[in-house]
Amino acid sequence: MRTFSGAVFIAALLVIAGLAAAQQSEADVTEETRRVFEAYAEHHDTNYYAEDAIFIDMTNPSVVIAGRDAIAGFIGAFYGGAFGDGRYELQGLVIEGHMAMQESIFKGTHTGPLGDIPATGRTVEFPFMTSYWIEDGEIQWGHLFYDSATLLRQLGVIE
Repeated sequence: MRTFSGAVFIAALLVIAGLAAAQQSEADVTEETRRVFEAYAEHHDTNYYAEDAIFIDMTNPSVVIAGRDAIAGFIGAFYGGAFGDGRYELQGLVIEGHMAMQESIFKGTHTGPLGDIPATGRTVEFPFMTSYWIEDGEIQWGHLFYDSATLLRQLGVIE
């Protein structure tokens, strides 16, 4: 009968402990992602974005909004800018590892310019989805998905 040496036994325990630690760290990553996302989402506080983060409005993916200040300007154009009372209602949220994805409905009254579109006074309501990669306590990138034609129809810009 063959027996394992103490060194082999300890090495096996270290491997098993390492696997358990790796599984635990994935749960820790998900929890950190949740914490950062929820803090950001409460007031769209762009300080949760990395200084060199990127954001893409997927209705025009060739335009990359780069840097925390530029992202703050883009988000501010919707929340409090073009839509003074802009808000969203969360419909669903999935957070796993570094990824956070939300499905929501945006609602607001068009009280300020939105790009070249002057204020119309119209109310809008449209679904959107965002995905974020969160790492080291900061949002590294975000992608926004929505039907821009629905928004433009509600503003009376197109039929």
